[in-house]
Formats: sequence, C-alpha cells, structure tokens
Amino acid sequence: MELNSLIKSFATIALILIGYFFKKKGHFNHQTIKSINNLVFRLILPAFLFIAFLGVKFETRLIILPVVGFLLAGMLLFIGHILSKILKIKNDYFKFSMTTFEGGMIAYPIFTMLFGVEKIFMVALIDLGNAIFFFTVIMVLLSKHNDKSIKDALLDSAPILIAMFLGLGLNLLGIHTLIQEFFIYKIALETLTLLSIPMVTLIALSIGIDLEFKIKDFIDPIKLIFVRYLFATSFSIILFNLVLVKLGLSTDYKHALMVFALAPSSLLLPALVPDKDRKYLSNLTSLFVPISIGVLLLYGILVT
Repeated sequence: MELNSLIKSFATIALILIGYFFKKKGHFNHQTIKSINNLVFRLILPAFLFIAFLGVKFETRLIILPVVGFLLAGMLLFIGHILSKILKIKNDYFKFSMTTFEGGMIAYPIFTMLFGVEKIFMVALIDLGNAIFFFTVIMVLLSKHNDKSIKDALLDSAPILIAMFLGLGLNLLGIHTLIQEFFIYKIALETLTLLSIPMVTLIALSIGIDLEFKIKDFIDPIKLIFVRYLFATSFSIILFNLVLVKLGLSTDYKHALMVFALAPSSLLLPALVPDKDRKYLSNLTSLFVPISIGVLLLYGILVT
C-alpha cells in the first residue's frame, strides 16, 4: 500500500474542516462559495480534466470501460428516481445523490494505494464515462432547479466536455507526442498544469464553508449512503460479470469498479444547486467522504 495516497485522502477531510473553521471565524461566507464555484467550473476544472485525460493509458479494447462507467451512473440515477417515488421522498436531490462518483479526490488515490499506480488507468477510464454522464445528463436535469434552459446548462458544460475530449483526442491520436517539444505547447501545458493544482483545495474548502454540524441533519444522509452502497456495489458486480468477464478482462477491473462504486457522490454536486438547497448536499458530502475512505480501506484489507 502507498502511504502517500492514503495521506491525500485524509488531507481532503482536513481541508473540509479548515473551510468550516474559517467560516465560523467569519473569514468565509456564501459569497466565497459562489466565487470559488465560478472559478472552478469556468477555469480550473477544464484544465484539470484536460491534463488528466491527456495522460490516460488507453487501449481500443478498453473503450467498454467508459461505457460501463456511464451505465453504472445511469442505473443509479434510475433506481434513485424509482425509490424516491416508492418511498415518497420529498427531497428533490435524493436521486442525484444516488449517482455519480468522486474519482479524482477519492477513487484515484485509494485505488493507487491498494493496487498500484500502474493500474490507475482502469479507474480513469471508468471515470470518463462517469464524467460524461455528470456534465451532460446531470447538468441538464439540474437545469430546472437553477431556472436555466437545457441549452444554457449544456453551454455551461461545454468548456469541461471540450477539455476532456481534447485531452483524450490528443492522447489517442498521439499528437501530444509530436508537438511536445514545441516551446508554445510546453508553455500551454505548464499553464494548464498550474491551473489544475488548486482544484481539490478549492472544492474541499467550499464544502467546509457550507457545512453545519447538526446531528439531525446527518440522519437522512446516512440512510442514503447505505442504500447507495447497496445498489452501487450490486450493479458493479452485475456489470462486471455480464460485460467485462465476457471480454476477458481480469479481476483487477472488478476491483476498479468496486472502488468506484464505494466512492462518494461527486464533490461538485453541491456547487450546482441553488443556495437554499445546498445544505443537504454539503452535509451528505462531508459525511460521505470519511465514510467512503473507511469503507474503501476495509475493502482493500479484504481483497489484497
């Protein structure tokens, strides 16, 4: 196990607590969150995703992994919608909390720690499908909660989707290796790399700023986390056995799917809802992060 990866995961929790502490001291407020979210979505996240997918190890036969990531997120959104109807759950964001996964801050470092950095491409390719689902389906479905048209929601996602596919396209076509010695390309790549560095810090701080420690506010999130784990792990096992096994992929890919399924919902989700609705998602996220780290470490002990 790589200790540095574990340290990174716990550092995310520390950043959330720092955000909460500075909010309580009066240094941060809800306007701070808006400013952070605008900076992240318009500039830092596109840079982060471009760099991430520029470096993904990719084989043609593994194109199924993004498809599986997309399917897993879609299945969880569907079951979240069905459960909200059956259980008469009034919270509009229950179904959104049931789906999407936090890859970069949780799944990547934990998987690296458990199975080695040379296999991280497995999680990265699953995350590609998850990211496409998030910035298309989720953004469109959330548009009505933000009084936006579907067109405006997709325009908001456009820089992020362009960055992802541009990075992946340059990677697959090998263009980045042809131009990597050009001075202008080096400057552009270094600029984007520097832009991507503060993403984890800013998102974690914004969650902490919005956090309120009230026990009663954590009851519903705990229930959701349990239900989500039940369905996410079940669907992952089904997809592995019905799809990936048929393609001859090894058990390592099952572990990649399971680590992804045990990761929390995307930490970006609270940033996409109106101020009045953010409390539930921020409480869920702040609770989900430490629980998921603990569950993932337990999973690692059991399978490695």
